[in-house]
Amino acid sequence: MTPGARLQAVIDLFDAIRTGGKPADQVMHDYFRQRKYIGSKDRKDVAGTLYDLLRHFGRLSWWAEQLNIKVNGRGLLLLWLSIGSGKRLKDIADLFDGAGYAPDSLKGFERDLIDAIHDKDFMPVEMPEAARLECPGWAYESLKRQFGDALATEMEALQEEAPLDLRVNTLKAGVDSAAKKLRHSEIDVKPTPFSPLGLRVTGRPNFSAHALYRDGAIEVQDEGSQLLSLLCGVKPGEWVVDFCAGAGGKTLALAAQMQNKGRLWACDVEKNRLENSRKRLRRAGVHCVQMQLLDDENDDWVKKHKEMADCVLIDAPCSGTGTWRRNPFSRWQDLGPSLKTLTDLQARILKSASRLVKPGGRLVYATCSLLPEENQGQVERFLKEHGGFEPLALTENWRMSDFSIPDVLDLSTHHLQLTPAQHGTDGFFVAALRKTRIA
Repeated sequence: MTPGARLQAVIDLFDAIRTGGKPADQVMHDYFRQRKYIGSKDRKDVAGTLYDLLRHFGRLSWWAEQLNIKVNGRGLLLLWLSIGSGKRLKDIADLFDGAGYAPDSLKGFERDLIDAIHDKDFMPVEMPEAARLECPGWAYESLKRQFGDALATEMEALQEEAPLDLRVNTLKAGVDSAAKKLRHSEIDVKPTPFSPLGLRVTGRPNFSAHALYRDGAIEVQDEGSQLLSLLCGVKPGEWVVDFCAGAGGKTLALAAQMQNKGRLWACDVEKNRLENSRKRLRRAGVHCVQMQLLDDENDDWVKKHKEMADCVLIDAPCSGTGTWRRNPFSRWQDLGPSLKTLTDLQARILKSASRLVKPGGRLVYATCSLLPEENQGQVERFLKEHGGFEPLALTENWRMSDFSIPDVLDLSTHHLQLTPAQHGTDGFFVAALRKTRIA
């Protein structure tokens, strides 16, 4: 591809992401799959420039508003090349020359605009903090309450590329032996800082064909998600419910902790999610799981299984603010349901699923959110409105495992907020409650 053709690919991809509502990585995968003639070097260059636009969308949009230009792939790319990358008008014009597959030649007003702004500060003092931090307006006040003076640090961490973490499936392999086999295959890994089951991969090697992955001995899972599963404190022989099981990542982790002994229900309202997880379960050698499709959070199945579970995990649907570094443009896309709709749904799920917990059992509530109203605020609301539960220190759940508590994690209270800046994980919240014997 010529340099100009690569830029046209960036424009096409950005407009597809902005209007299609799909994650950027999925859009890119589909785009390149349909164009197998594009080489690896060109793909890397296109992806790099595309992510420059996605990671600076808030700032570029502010500039577009000031300059009264369209917020689309062409307009934002011109802004990024001139004011973000510091290219001169002549260099940009050489790329936008309309030759071959290059973008159309620059229009007169585009030339004037580039000439006028090329020496401007990309983040001037008049730029609002929300735009400067790449924070959408709907989440800014909540995140400011949560992090205060540390907000800038946290938002900067959400701009960084997320690491690739693996969880070793102890039903099939040990952590040390898995690491040795991966290194023998020239895949560089090191232990994750907090999870005793995790390996962090250097770079982005293709390990999907590796025997460990094919045999289900390793799974891709962020270290924060691994910790969430460990903090459920499940043991062999228990009855456990993964109430919002989704694609089954945490179901797999819980089953391994249970050593395939006991009963683990994987529940969800989406049939396709449950069906897609079956292959993962078979590959991982898991046979203690029962799938349960729910009509909604108040399905009759919940009533029929009242007070039967030793532990109920609710990985609640949420805003996904903790995963922004994996899909940087998701913060600018429509959530679908509003934040108010999500928090109301979370409250209903908590109320209904809590009925499954037997006296003395554990209720674990989790999100991949950084917003206080979805996290600690939700737990406090539940405790205030529903009797029969008390906070449970996370140390008690962790001690049920065979692993020592990482020194740098404070598990003395009933809740934990993980963040990219503080822990290097995705943003996760987890809280543990215990059902008192007198409900």
